[in-house]
Amino acid sequence: AATINRPLPGGQTLQYYKWYDLFFFGQDEWKVSRSFTLNYGLRYEVPGNTFNDLVPVNNRIVQAAGGDERYRFGPVPKRDTNNFQPRVGFNWNPRTGTGNPLGLLTGGDKFVLRGGYSRTYDYAFLNINLNIFSAFPFVASVPLPTITLPGGGRGAVNAFTSLPSIQPFGLDPLQLTRTIVGGDFRSPAADQFSLEIQRELARDLVFRVGYVGTKGTSLFQTIDGNPDAPNCNAAGFCSTSTQRVDPTIGIRRLRANAASSI
Repeated sequence: AATINRPLPGGQTLQYYKWYDLFFFGQDEWKVSRSFTLNYGLRYEVPGNTFNDLVPVNNRIVQAAGGDERYRFGPVPKRDTNNFQPRVGFNWNPRTGTGNPLGLLTGGDKFVLRGGYSRTYDYAFLNINLNIFSAFPFVASVPLPTITLPGGGRGAVNAFTSLPSIQPFGLDPLQLTRTIVGGDFRSPAADQFSLEIQRELARDLVFRVGYVGTKGTSLFQTIDGNPDAPNCNAAGFCSTSTQRVDPTIGIRRLRANAASSI
């Protein structure tokens, strides 16, 4: 028999989303002195929670299953409201005299030191929702009988015509593979740093050297939410395990804020 994915009773073939994003930003520049300028700003973002749109569909599925909580989608992360994004930068031209060692370095007013820091947040893409919606407890595999076709080979006849009358099958609903997100799922952050020295050497020649770095925090990563249980003997030899850490549930593809970069 062939298998095809079908929405569970109470579910739907297409999923619709509606959400609102809020963005606020303010920035200013302060000329502290003739030689020093400071700019600063703050951005605040409140991305919409697209996972909430999956809840009403799942509620109907649970109701169609007689209130069986094993069909419940979860966890459902709350809306991310902690996305404060400060930024600050400075520009310093010492404007020293030229008759001393420091003046040889700066050339009077030909030397500039500038730097900055900013934090930004990434946006959660809808592909994560698609992964959830295309797996249990929204979709399950159903069997379709196959026959020998006139031209040879085997296949399913009138598959989409017969599909509505075919019910999903499977083992314990908790044992079916699911894609889930962490209860604290949120927007990943990136901190950016920069520092630069600029020195005019001649009328048409400038020397510049600087550093720019970025550090990622709470980046998206797919991990095994229910990995194989350790299977090691007293001598420390480990072999492949046939049992998972939580044997009462099956495979869990967990989308979490578990990665970082620098």
